[in-house]
Amino acid sequence: KRKRKMMRKVFGGALHVMGMPFKGVGLGLDKTGRFLMGSRAHWDTFHRFGRLQGARGKFPKIRTDAYIAPNASVIGEVDVGEAVAVFNGSIIQGDVSPVKIGNRTYIGSGAVIVSTKSQSDSNTPTSSSNTSSNEASNSNNQNNQENNEEPTPPNALSIGREVIVEDGVKIYNATIEEGVYLERGVIVLEGSSIGRHAKVGPRSVVAAGTQIPSGTYWSGNPAQQKRDVSLAELEERIKLTEIYFKAAQHHKYYSAMDPQEMVIQQLYEEIGMPEGHPGDRAYERNID
Repeated sequence: KRKRKMMRKVFGGALHVMGMPFKGVGLGLDKTGRFLMGSRAHWDTFHRFGRLQGARGKFPKIRTDAYIAPNASVIGEVDVGEAVAVFNGSIIQGDVSPVKIGNRTYIGSGAVIVSTKSQSDSNTPTSSSNTSSNEASNSNNQNNQENNEEPTPPNALSIGREVIVEDGVKIYNATIEEGVYLERGVIVLEGSSIGRHAKVGPRSVVAAGTQIPSGTYWSGNPAQQKRDVSLAELEERIKLTEIYFKAAQHHKYYSAMDPQEMVIQQLYEEIGMPEGHPGDRAYERNID
């Protein structure tokens, strides 16, 4: 038994030593590949932890400068615009009908965005709420043309540009126009439409078919209009959009690191972060 134990230990050590060069070659190839990819190095359709997958023959379309957290899930026909940030644990599901997310939109941790209406269900509007949703979708298309973005597909769950979707928000087949601010824990149900620069208070529930006018503040369960959005709130939303964008770029830089690079980076931080450290320098400069 003692001899067998000794042989297993020696054999295991030999395999470890033999495996190290192969591991080094693999890391070297990975670093070379990321260098050649340049700005595309952080965008990987099937990266180590993420869940980017197709559904019903449709696949996510992710712009190269968007940030998808390693443990976020993007499924099916989902069009993620430029500089979009999708943070930890979020789910964006476009397996039933398309989902479109406009440029520079922030999706907070644990958000759930799900298309629940089939193409056949939404081709023939039968109520005023459907008509209003179509009008909101047309408004988003007009904004897309003005900002050189692709048009929103018909029947899509549409989220406009520069929208803030905070942590834990749930959206089911609704239309969210440009500059909307959904605070933490908001639930937006099917057929709802939220107009430009509107704001919905924390943990509010926007009932199915609700039409929220532009520039208004709603809260409650069910959500009701309380007042108009103030100029200070509009300015806060613009500032937060910029902060979230810079934070996403910071996370994107670190998410591409392998464990060995993290150890080296920790050493850099202990000695005061030299000039060769682009991630924190860029982040701090942009936040300031």
